[in-house]
Amino acid sequence: MENLTDLDLHHLPPPCSKCGYLSGILSKVPPPMEAPTSLLRSQYLPSTTDRMTIQSIVSSGNIAIQSLETQLSELKMATRLLQSRLSNIRRHTEFQRSLLSPVHQLPNDLLVEIFFYVFHTGVDMFTRSGDIWNVLQVCARWRNVAQDTPLLWSKITVAQHLEKFQPCTVAARIRSCLEYSREVPLSVTLALADAAISDRTIQHAIKDVVNHAHRWTYLATGGTTLCFILREDTTIATLIQQEGLPNLRTLKLMGCHSYTAYSAFQGATALDDVSLCYGTVPDAFAFPWTNVRRLSVGLCNIGSSSREFDISSLFCAMPHLEDLEWAHNRHRLRAIPSVITLAYLRDLRVVRSPELHKIMPMLRVPCLTTLEVEGRIIDAGPLLSMIQMSTCVIERLSLSFESSTPALQILEKLHGVKILSLSLTTIEASWEVLSSLIWDSMINSKGPFLLPSLRQLEDIMDSRSSSANANAGSRNSLPAPLCLVKCMAYTYEDEYDEYDDMFGDLEEFGEELGIPVDFQLIKTKNPYSDRDED
Repeated sequence: MENLTDLDLHHLPPPCSKCGYLSGILSKVPPPMEAPTSLLRSQYLPSTTDRMTIQSIVSSGNIAIQSLETQLSELKMATRLLQSRLSNIRRHTEFQRSLLSPVHQLPNDLLVEIFFYVFHTGVDMFTRSGDIWNVLQVCARWRNVAQDTPLLWSKITVAQHLEKFQPCTVAARIRSCLEYSREVPLSVTLALADAAISDRTIQHAIKDVVNHAHRWTYLATGGTTLCFILREDTTIATLIQQEGLPNLRTLKLMGCHSYTAYSAFQGATALDDVSLCYGTVPDAFAFPWTNVRRLSVGLCNIGSSSREFDISSLFCAMPHLEDLEWAHNRHRLRAIPSVITLAYLRDLRVVRSPELHKIMPMLRVPCLTTLEVEGRIIDAGPLLSMIQMSTCVIERLSLSFESSTPALQILEKLHGVKILSLSLTTIEASWEVLSSLIWDSMINSKGPFLLPSLRQLEDIMDSRSSSANANAGSRNSLPAPLCLVKCMAYTYEDEYDEYDDMFGDLEEFGEELGIPVDFQLIKTKNPYSDRDED
């Protein structure tokens, strides 16, 4: 029975007197022994004495196993307690260290300035995280400072940019902004998709915003949102009309096709900036905004398709207009019976609106200094007639035509231009104008410069619609005030070397005169080259 007595566990080391656990148990307990296979595979039958010995060993082993399992359980619990205590001490230490952070030394007024810098775009109601809402959860001081700064909550943006959102959260944020902003003027942006505008919770929250319409100074809204407000609750439309929106100064309407929506703003007499886009301007609507200084109308249907729109009524209704943008509108304009003077107009931008060109001879713009014209214009006569009859001095000019003819017609009459930007369809047309500006007028020292006051020239050229050759022409001196020439040209890969050599002369010429020439030649693949080879 030597093999059996070797399994006796009575000789384990005694428990430690300090901790109560077995000392050196891992090093002194022998590894598990292999089963006595020789005895198991033999026909050995234990005697009565052997049975008693085996039972004693098994009993001792069970006691030892139970004792070790108990101690392991106690060790695991002690480990968890120590880890928890360690985490608490670390957290407490970090908290104490954070008290020494310089951010806690910031005065409240400086903290407010930081908030304004970070959240200058306003309060977003649909954001999932970040923004000013996290500031309220940093600490009690930050929360109190933010809530006690009404201007921080005065820019309310209810613009859906998430497919999934929580209506209750959005509504709660809207009401919080209205509460924290107190009575300061509001800048409001409303642009919701049908899924959001149809939600009852969102509807009530928007109505709360409209109930503060007397505080609006800025309003940008899409047609769906605005039309819903005025259609679903007539009392709100009545309220807007009665209060007259006395503080509203900026109005941006997008996708608005309702006469009711326009009429709701008839009492906004303080408006000085109006933008209309992707909508319909009813011909029966009388613009009541006499103090408007900036008007932008783009991609709109002006009036009805069966009637001509009386644009003279629009200009007469805005005698203080300083900035006018008229771009990509669909309309038929009624002829102006008499001269209309826009005495304060300084900036005029006309993009692809040939109907407006027809009535330009009847306009007088004596203060016009910035002019931008883009579109299919063959004859620049009406535009030049307006400029000459107004005796205005154009200093900043931007032209985007399909040919050089109207551009040269205009440049020959406008000698006070200081900043010129050109964008012509073909690279040859651009080069014709560029040559006239720099070289042609000074060949053999004959004639004055085409634009003697020119200081900055920007030219965007495109050779992809033509393949004719262009020559640099004769070299001479540039106008003395000219200090910068910017050129950008687009050409096909197979024509790149040709145009690169041509404009290389321009860069060298600028270096000789000490004038920086910023030129970029961008090459693209010719889609017709493979077809020609086939």
